[in-house]
Amino acid sequence: MKNKKIKLLTSLLTIAPIFTFAVTVNNSTNSLKNNVLNTDNSSSLLEKNNVSNLKEYEIDAIQIGAIEGKITFVELDNTNEIIVKSFSEDFLSNDLDFTQPGLKSGHVIIDGIEKTIVGFAYSCCLQCPYDAIKGKVTLPSTTKNEYLDVGVFQDQKQIESVDFSLINTDNNIFKLPIKFCNGCSLLKTIIFPHNLQKLDIGTYAFCSTKIESIVFEDSIEELTIGTSAFENCSELKTVKLPINHSEKANVSILHSTFKECKKLRNINFQNVWFYGDSAFYGCCSLESLEFLWTHEAINNFDTQFGPNCFKECNVKGEDFILPANTTYVGALAFCGNIFTGNLYIPSKLNLEQAETMNMFGEHIWFSSFKTDADGLIYSKEKIVDGLKYQKIFYGFGTLEQTKKYAKNELVIEDDTTFIATGALDCLESQNTKVILPDSIQQIGTQNINNLYSENNVIYCYDKNTKNKVAVIASMRDDGPERHKHEIIDFQLKGIKIIADNALGNIKLVDQVWDADSLIYIGSYAFSDQNTVFGKLSLDSLCKIGTAAFRNSTFNEIYLGHAKQLKEIAASTFSGCKKLIKMVLPESLEQIDSSAFGSCSGLTGDLIIPRNVKRILSSAFEDCFNLNGNLYLKSNDLFSIGDSAFQNTNFKNIYISMDPNNVSETSFWPKKHWLTNGDIYGDEGFKVHVKANFVKAIRDSGTISIEKIEYFLSGFGWAQIIEDIK
Repeated sequence: MKNKKIKLLTSLLTIAPIFTFAVTVNNSTNSLKNNVLNTDNSSSLLEKNNVSNLKEYEIDAIQIGAIEGKITFVELDNTNEIIVKSFSEDFLSNDLDFTQPGLKSGHVIIDGIEKTIVGFAYSCCLQCPYDAIKGKVTLPSTTKNEYLDVGVFQDQKQIESVDFSLINTDNNIFKLPIKFCNGCSLLKTIIFPHNLQKLDIGTYAFCSTKIESIVFEDSIEELTIGTSAFENCSELKTVKLPINHSEKANVSILHSTFKECKKLRNINFQNVWFYGDSAFYGCCSLESLEFLWTHEAINNFDTQFGPNCFKECNVKGEDFILPANTTYVGALAFCGNIFTGNLYIPSKLNLEQAETMNMFGEHIWFSSFKTDADGLIYSKEKIVDGLKYQKIFYGFGTLEQTKKYAKNELVIEDDTTFIATGALDCLESQNTKVILPDSIQQIGTQNINNLYSENNVIYCYDKNTKNKVAVIASMRDDGPERHKHEIIDFQLKGIKIIADNALGNIKLVDQVWDADSLIYIGSYAFSDQNTVFGKLSLDSLCKIGTAAFRNSTFNEIYLGHAKQLKEIAASTFSGCKKLIKMVLPESLEQIDSSAFGSCSGLTGDLIIPRNVKRILSSAFEDCFNLNGNLYLKSNDLFSIGDSAFQNTNFKNIYISMDPNNVSETSFWPKKHWLTNGDIYGDEGFKVHVKANFVKAIRDSGTISIEKIEYFLSGFGWAQIIEDIK
């Protein structure tokens, strides 16, 4: 190897490492390079660690395995730890390996003092040409997570493999920064550290490389693969995710992680709980979509599929089975895949969101799931680890089957819980009635005008009594004057379900509001009503959809006896300016964002029931006539979102939480949920709390003093009174 001069930038060290390799060092010039860290290529890593007191050294020769050329080392302040900051433009290498035979891994001697190589800085490869590093990169065993900086080997076109296996990780946790090997177009192999419990791969870490296979060891309990981490890896064929039977086991695959990996054929979806937007978009060689959860972990995590996550994967299979713990499926998540068997949909899935956005891209009859003798598609029932799959009616297998269906009755099978969005579209017989079993709980939006109707309303009928039990839609014009359409003598007596979008934008005349039977009111069901309503009692209500009453004109809605209602959905009553009274049920657990936003008619006291655990952002924002007392009766932990009570006019707040239940999760929104500027009539405002409440907050070991002050500062201008027994 040629002898070359190597500049070393370092500072004084006090602790000597164990291992060394030989270097020849000229006498130090002891000159300080003041501008070393002030160039465009300076390291963000170095800056954040306040590196200073740098010295310049002349080295005549160095032998570090196959490494030849110039390397810049920079020492961290007051330690014996150094990082590799750059390779010079004449740097040549067949390998970048600090662990060659005869050398001491991860160490160098400067002025007779041993230094430990702990990381690589941002500008590491910015100062050398793209083909400078050839072959294999092996990181020293001494490498530390916190000293692997952004984009260290980005765009090095000749790197073929990266070996992290020698690294001794702290607490079995390893994190790779963003863009670590982004654009290394010949990179084929990655070897991760052994016996990890947690691995986090940063955004764009290995994007646009030639990696062929990825293996994650089964010891990993928590794996996060960042946005676009392996996007456009054109040669990637197999990915082995960890098979870990710990109850903590979980894998997160973020947005576009494997997007456009067109040769990816095999991947085991083991314990994956989050699939980000477009996570596998365009992976057109995937052989199957079989989602697996271990028994130990399935009850601890909710699986979510983001929009487009498996779009255009061209998977051809039989049964389509979502994980039993699935709670969310985004738009077009499985568009462009073909299944010929049965469909399995878990009961935990938020059907309102999944069906409205349509996970298969088009109405289900464009796919080829199994149909019954009449060409109808139902999802199948089963139980997995105590979690249920439900029976859903999806409609017809093909458009031709829909058009041929000409019967007086469409009888929905027993045990069916949901009629999916668009399931009844394209039925053309005006004499057909839809007959429901008692098990139906929800009906999605149906864009129909041709089913049998009474008084311009399309109903569903009970299987046994033949009475009207659900409203599917109203017969209304599609033109600009549709909001003037009227339905005369409308009655709710005996109706259990109002389907999504069923009665919005119309006028109901001479209506009768006997709503004791209603169990479900769909999204936008009564939105933008221009009829003046009186009192509506919803004692049997179990679920209410997004914006169900938005901008409608009810005066009073009573939910106090709705013992099964747990959530008020987003914007449910927003803009209901004539609503003057609302009674919430004790069963309620969550009030979603803007649920009562701009309900300027609400006045007097507001009582939040004791089972409520979350009040989301802007829930009661601009209810400026709430001028009495706010009672937070919860005796459990709960959180309040940003601006939840902004622009209200309360005189007192009563916080009844037991001091023993206060923890870090209580009352901590991103910003103050109630401050001096939020309440109009703040003069004489008082906060009433339980005796010892404030002391309990201060004495709690889980809450910092800063957070205590942060919470109390919201009431800093008010008088806090400890008077609740």
